[in-house]
Amino acid sequence: MPRYSTTTSIFMLSTIALLALSLAACGEDEGPAGDPPADDPGKPVGIRLFQNLEGLSGDLNVVFRGQGDNNIAHDGIAAGQATEYLAIPPGIYTVIFFDAGTNQPLADLTIDAFNVEATTTRTLILSNDERGQARAHIIPDELTAPPENSARLRFLNQAKAPGVDIYNKADGIRHATAIKYGQNTTYFDLPGAPYDFDVFAENTVTDPLLTLNQLPLLPAHVYSVILTGSAEDGTLSVVQLIDTTF
Repeated sequence: MPRYSTTTSIFMLSTIALLALSLAACGEDEGPAGDPPADDPGKPVGIRLFQNLEGLSGDLNVVFRGQGDNNIAHDGIAAGQATEYLAIPPGIYTVIFFDAGTNQPLADLTIDAFNVEATTTRTLILSNDERGQARAHIIPDELTAPPENSARLRFLNQAKAPGVDIYNKADGIRHATAIKYGQNTTYFDLPGAPYDFDVFAENTVTDPLLTLNQLPLLPAHVYSVILTGSAEDGTLSVVQLIDTTF
């Protein structure tokens, strides 16, 4: 009888130990609750700035001024250039822009009560409207993966131009309809390849304002294609930004 009892006890202890090891292993595979899987590429989180302002004597500097000493500065944003996504801690900020050449604040562009959340992914664009007035546009970025072998993109009109229609030159499909200054299309998908696009004044299909030749759209990439310059003086062009890759 004692022999039978000892054997049973050893069996039970071994079983408990195996269960404990199994639970521990499961915990290691899953990670802490709420964490993404280890192989999840994730997406950028933060605020990206793009500036195309006229009349600056230098680059653009920006300060996110929070409560207390919670101030975050980023200097040297050149015209036609975008920053990476800046990791701004969650909070409410006053956003102040400075002409780096004079170190003077650009009061018309100050943004009060700018709310940054933990999962915020936005692009902040600074440009001049049709009347030359400096404007700030806060645009959410919806960074989801395109289908296999495809790219995802959107068009944004930040140019001194009328509302524009944008057509795929190869098949005549219209991808932007009457987007005016400060407006943008939603993201859409195309098979990864170089593309030609024609930019027309809205409701016209002759004499394009601009032709984009061989715009590269790589698979698994997400793009913002920003229309800049002026239709009147012939400086209309685009800046192609990579939002993220998958």
